[in-house]
Amino acid sequence: MTRASDLPDDQQAVLRLLLRDDGISYDEIARKLRMAPAAVRDRAHDAVSALGPQAGAPPAERRRELADYLLGQQQPGVALATYAALERSDQESSWARAARDALAPLAPFALPEVPGLTAGQAALLDDDAPLTRSRRPSDAPTSRRGGAILLGVLALVAALAGGFFIGRATKDDAPARAASKAKTTTTASSKAQVDGQANLVPPSSSPTPKAKAVAQFVTSQGQRGIVVQAQGLPVISAKAGYPLWLTGSGQAPVLLGYIQGVDAKGDAQVVGQISVDPSMYQRVELTAKTTATPKAPGTVLLAGPITFRAG
Repeated sequence: MTRASDLPDDQQAVLRLLLRDDGISYDEIARKLRMAPAAVRDRAHDAVSALGPQAGAPPAERRRELADYLLGQQQPGVALATYAALERSDQESSWARAARDALAPLAPFALPEVPGLTAGQAALLDDDAPLTRSRRPSDAPTSRRGGAILLGVLALVAALAGGFFIGRATKDDAPARAASKAKTTTTASSKAQVDGQANLVPPSSSPTPKAKAVAQFVTSQGQRGIVVQAQGLPVISAKAGYPLWLTGSGQAPVLLGYIQGVDAKGDAQVVGQISVDPSMYQRVELTAKTTATPKAPGTVLLAGPITFRAG
């Protein structure tokens, strides 16, 4: 495995610029160096590829994606998906972890995390298990209700720290502006706790019987947040959104925000800060699309009880 100091000078220069400033992009580096952005990307990809182990290395295209992740060049949603994929592949996570360690001496701040998960984080991979610290990743069974869309804690923290808020379905909304400002880099010292999780499934009357989602409530640096990842939702226009609610325990329903940006496969993921204490409520509900601000939940598409972490 190559050391950073053994890389060609042009690759070292690109890496040092990328790793010196948290959040700087390939395009910004290209302007500084008066190079084409593609040339900057190629040098960055080649450098990270050389720093990772050659034995058992992922395919070239996957190495480029992992390089983008490690260098903070992926949008929050893509970074979440990369982290989740690394959780599922010991080979890729081992390669990415070695490349990250080789990059670390060049970075004044901590680089994005690479799993494995701690035992407490791994407990979240089981829909039906209580939120305890007793399960290891190798022991966690495949979820019967969408285990493939569950997220690791550190991925949640990375996106939450980037300030990627749940969209508001109003005409003057600018979710793209918030997304453009979000950064994918997290710090190794970030301390976060997942307080609860709700597995959302369609009720018998739901018009979206194949949809599913997971909502996780997290506390990071004194701030409460929620992360939702959904599958199988009907695609909607940019001006519409699926309202997300907290309900139950005798409290008036609280509108947390909207799920927007559903892709062609019906997948969507959002991260946002919340101002209410989710432990005061019992359920999360995702309701039918709207372009207005509803006063109460409408037709329920997905719903599920919140399981809170003991202690």
